[in-house]
Amino acid sequence: MLRITNISISDRAAEVVDRLWVTFRPQEPGDVFALAYMSSFTEADGSTVDGFTPG
Repeated sequence: MLRITNISISDRAAEVVDRLWVTFRPQEPGDVFALAYMSSFTEADGSTVDGFTPG
């Protein structure tokens, strides 16, 4: 299993990851906790979704 431990995240993202990590309960062998970086999140008109911040 590959375990990556050298990541950098913002303080805001760290709070979210900490909150979600404690609720993660694998149900099947091979279930994983994965992170995805979103650099943008836009509406159909091209405007940024209200409240979105990168990271």
